[in-house]
Amino acid sequence: MFENLYIDTRGLHEKEITFTETLIEGLANGGGLFVPKELPELSLEQIASLADENYARRASLIYEAFGVDLPEQVIRALTARSYADRFDTEEICPITSLGNTHMLELWHGPTSAFKDMALQCLPHFFSASAKQLTARRKIDHEFFILVATSGDTGKAALEGFKDMAGIGVGVLYPDGGVSDIQYKQMATQEGENVVVWGVDGNFDDCQNAAKRVMADTAFADELLETQHIALSSANSINWGRLLPQVVYYVSSYATL
Repeated sequence: MFENLYIDTRGLHEKEITFTETLIEGLANGGGLFVPKELPELSLEQIASLADENYARRASLIYEAFGVDLPEQVIRALTARSYADRFDTEEICPITSLGNTHMLELWHGPTSAFKDMALQCLPHFFSASAKQLTARRKIDHEFFILVATSGDTGKAALEGFKDMAGIGVGVLYPDGGVSDIQYKQMATQEGENVVVWGVDGNFDDCQNAAKRVMADTAFADELLETQHIALSSANSINWGRLLPQVVYYVSSYATL
């Protein structure tokens, strides 16, 4: 099976890494993003054949095309779990057409935000990646997912990662800068591993704070040494957030 590698957009990371390592790392050293070294090419026939599959199977086939370094049966199980009964329609993201105008409905997830399309999937793949890397003795610690949000990402991340073993999640949101329903969704989030912080500032302040924490190697080293916890992210800086979004674009094209 083809295994893709990922490179740092700023060229500062010392080596190319796998998909599972990319999910765990989140952001590259020096603030760069991890992106796939190779992009798959799908023929029109391959794309059209996706229309015969359900959404979870389409997702697994696209993940496999990107060379994810997990066994195929694991990928299939993870996508099936991600899109099983968490959405209010079996189509997951149906297309509504008005004449020649076609609209992809991305609000059918548990938090009614389009971020659910990625953040119902990322936690399962993150957990599986951590287990695989632990089994291969590449890591031996737990994780804390740090998230900055303008409203949608926070609740979707909290809902996706809630009660996942070995993974905590904390969300920074601008105090007074999210809608009332978004605030209530985050403030009432269930789960033993979640925490939410209101920040005196706007979303950029939250995002910049999260990036500064992620880039603080001294803090990361101390956290890992004293608490056996490593930091990661569920914002769009993590390729694990972007690949599920690739899925719904390709999937919708196949079914239109």
